[in-house]
Amino acid sequence: MKKGENSRKDKFLRNFPQLTLGDADSDIALRCKFNFSYFDNNQECATDIAVWDEQNLRELFTKLKAFSAKPLQYWQQ
Repeated sequence: MKKGENSRKDKFLRNFPQLTLGDADSDIALRCKFNFSYFDNNQECATDIAVWDEQNLRELFTKLKAFSAKPLQYWQQ
């Protein structure tokens, strides 16, 4: 086996469909997209994510998961 190859990983990944954003069978392109480039932790009510505790991070990811379950059109309305 060549360096960097992992046959177990490759076998596992072959079980998943190879979808792209343009596939008609995929709704990935319709779901929410997040961009944190405008996140400004210098604002009065903001904090640096690096100092968040585990509970805050868990709540953030729970909310992001819930938000991304809805299509963009839902949030536009």
